Amino acid sequence: MARVRENRYITTRLVLLWVLLELLAATQVRTDGGPPVAWTWVRSLAAPVVGTTRHLAGLVDDLLVGLSDTQHLVAEHLRLRTEVEELRARNLLLEEDRTALAEAVSVLGGVAGYADSAVLGRCSYRNLALGQMEVNVPANAVIRPDTPAISGGGLVGRVVRCAGSSCWLQLITHPAAAVAVQNRSGTLQGLATGSGRLTLDVEYLPHSATILVGDVLLTSGADGVYPPGLPVAAVTRIRETDASFLEVAAAPQVDLAQVRVVLLLPKWSRRLVGGGSP
Repeated sequence: MARVRENRYITTRLVLLWVLLELLAATQVRTDGGPPVAWTWVRSLAAPVVGTTRHLAGLVDDLLVGLSDTQHLVAEHLRLRTEVEELRARNLLLEEDRTALAEAVSVLGGVAGYADSAVLGRCSYRNLALGQMEVNVPANAVIRPDTPAISGGGLVGRVVRCAGSSCWLQLITHPAAAVAVQNRSGTLQGLATGSGRLTLDVEYLPHSATILVGDVLLTSGADGVYPPGLPVAAVTRIRETDASFLEVAAAPQVDLAQVRVVLLLPKWSRRLVGGGSP
């Protein structure tokens, strides 16, 4: 084994010596009018490496350009998405304004007698559980407490406070709200009070009263707050009790959850609705 290793060692040294001699010869021998043969070998060996390096550099440049373009595309996508969302929001606002305008026209058309002095208010907040609503009115409008508020369907409530262009309403469903009502013929008088829910209790109707479920009750004007003739509620339940009066429940004629525009009546006269002398 030692002799085999020694032979391998000698062979290796001879091969290395031969390679060294070949390299020395290549540095001395030149091609026709060209550089040494060794330099040609070096260039041949380096050419693939240089080509690969240049190719990789081109790929890196293309990758960087692609990443930059991708960033620009992402930024443009986000910008376009933001613009789309803004356009959708504006469209919703315009649709809301269109619906509110149509509702305002309907309200004004139904109360022509109040159109000259009435003030339009746009609902900005409501809390049906508390029986409250906030509306925005023109800044120069003079609105006093107890000013009636109506919509296209009928009575909404009354103003309790104003500050600047904001007015707060007490809805007819508020527990402290009370409206003097009558039937369409005026032969039956009662008081519609808020129940704290989306219904009204109609009080002081005697057992002999001729009233049916579905009958619409109107303002009578007896309370001095609301002008007569405005729809208030429709009877939903009638119950006989041992008390002196019927137990009557009614639902507001106005869908208070959908009201967008109200008409405030700072000046009203009974003569405008044929309810008697002022």
